[in-house]
Amino acid sequence: MALVRKAVNLHELQTVDFCGRPFTRSPLTRKEIEDAGFKSISLPNIILEEKWHKSVGKALKVGKALMVVSVPGTGKDVTGEKCAFDTNMPLASFSIKPDLDINEWVSMTRLVGDGIGGTESIVEEGLLSKAVQGVKYTRNGVEYVQPCFILISDIDRATPRQLEVIRQALQSDGNAYLTCPATAKPIAVNPDTIWYFTANSGVDGDGGRGNVTQEMDSSIANRMIAIHAPPPTEAFERKIIQAKFGDSLSKDQVKMLVVCVRAVRSAMEDNMTGLEISIRTAQSVASYVCSEMSFGESFEDALRESFDCVSGFFMDKANRALIQGAIDPKIGSTWVDQQSTTPTP
Repeated sequence: MALVRKAVNLHELQTVDFCGRPFTRSPLTRKEIEDAGFKSISLPNIILEEKWHKSVGKALKVGKALMVVSVPGTGKDVTGEKCAFDTNMPLASFSIKPDLDINEWVSMTRLVGDGIGGTESIVEEGLLSKAVQGVKYTRNGVEYVQPCFILISDIDRATPRQLEVIRQALQSDGNAYLTCPATAKPIAVNPDTIWYFTANSGVDGDGGRGNVTQEMDSSIANRMIAIHAPPPTEAFERKIIQAKFGDSLSKDQVKMLVVCVRAVRSAMEDNMTGLEISIRTAQSVASYVCSEMSFGESFEDALRESFDCVSGFFMDKANRALIQGAIDPKIGSTWVDQQSTTPTP
C-alpha cells in the first residue's frame, strides 16, 4: 500500500506539562528516535522548580528560537534536555568550539571506493540537517514528520563565520532554511522545530567573569528571545543535592553542605576571584563527602576536606584562605577546636 505523507496533526496527540505549559508529546518510540540518529535521553529525576524554569516553558510556546543566559553551572543545558525528555522529542545536541566548522553539522563530503578500483566523493547529510527536517515515521500506512529539539550550547563562543551557517535557519517568517555547503541547495527547516541555545554571557558581556566568549551578533539576537537564569536559590540547591545524594546524606547534612557551598560562592564573588561556584560544585562536594564517609570519615571532616578540591584552583595562599574563612563559621574552625582542647601551660 502506498504511503501518504502528511504533517503531524498536533491536535490528535497526547500533551504533557513542561514547566507549567502544555506541549505535544512525540509518539515516536525510543528505537525510532535512535535509528534516526538522535538522542532519546532519560532524565526522570531532574527538578525544574525555579522561576526561570517556568519562564522557559512560557518562552518555548512563542515559537521562536530561545537563548538561556546565565553564569556556568546553573542547569541551562539540562533544562533543555529535560524538555526534550518530557516531550519525547528527538534531541540533537551541539556545542560551539574554537575553530569548529559547523558546516559539517549540515553536510560533509568524503571519498569512497567506486567498486572498480577508483574513488568517488559522496555528500553525507549532517545531524543538524537531519534535525531541521524532522523524523519521518509511519502509523497505519500514513507517513508523518516529527519535529526535533535542537540544543546548541555556548552559542556566545561562536564566531561570525560560524553564526552565518544558522542565520537563515532562525527566520520566523516560514522561510527558514539551512544551505548545504556541498551543493548550495537550501534545506527547509520544519516550522515546529524547537531551537534552544545556551550562553554564559549576554549582549553586555559576562560581567567580567573571564569566560571565553565572542561579542554577540545583534542580528542573531534579533532572531531569538532570551531568558536570564539567575544562580539557584538555596531551597532549590538543597532539593538537587537531596535528590541525588539522599541515600547517603541526611536532610541536615545536605542543608549544611549547601550552606557551605553558598558561603564559598559569596566569598568568591565578593572578592572577584573569577572562580564560579555552581550546582556542579555542590555536586562535586557531595560526591567527595559521600566517598570519604564510606571509608569511615565523619561528615564534618569530609565536608571540610572536600573544599580542598575547590581551593586547589588557586596558587595564591590568600585566595585559598578565603574558602577556609567562608566555611569555618559554618562547620567550625579546626584551629578553634584545637585551642579548646589544648591544655593551658
